Amino acid sequence: MARWQRYQEGIFEVLRLSFLYLLLALYLIPFFLVFINAFKDRNQIIANPFRLPSAFHLANFTEAFRKMNYPYAFWNSLVITVLSTALIVFFSSMTAYLFARLPWKFNRFMFFLMVASMLIPFQAIMIPLVKIYGSLGLLNNRWTLMYMYFGFGCSFAVFLYHGAIKSIPLELEEAAMIDGCSRFQAFF
Repeated sequence: MARWQRYQEGIFEVLRLSFLYLLLALYLIPFFLVFINAFKDRNQIIANPFRLPSAFHLANFTEAFRKMNYPYAFWNSLVITVLSTALIVFFSSMTAYLFARLPWKFNRFMFFLMVASMLIPFQAIMIPLVKIYGSLGLLNNRWTLMYMYFGFGCSFAVFLYHGAIKSIPLELEEAAMIDGCSRFQAFF
């Protein structure tokens, strides 16, 4: 009986792995198509998008690099990402510290309000935000995008920092204060 059970488990494992490999292949096909079509000219793509390229053309890459002004786009993304992340880290860590270390009712209410705000998906408020910012003339502006990233990232960052700060023993902070640190210095 144990032999038959091992045989069934082996068959189940083979079927399971076969199914997973099939899903993997289906998942990778679009990436493969994009990869092989990136090296073709337009006529080859239109003729047969599934065929391997007869000759490798790199003109698509240089044209895309030129048309999208890649260095400027990269710099823009880098500035927005670094500044937004720095703002989120700085202010969210301080907010979470305040929420975790000072047990005021207002702090609990604000923390739960921030956690509840994570339930609203961005897609639900995306169109109204674009309309509002468009009517105010704030679209196509780095600062507007950083402000939006900050607003949407803060609640999740506060939630993560709150958990991390609560895991740090309060005795370490008390020892720092006995050694002469202020609450602000103990935070840092």
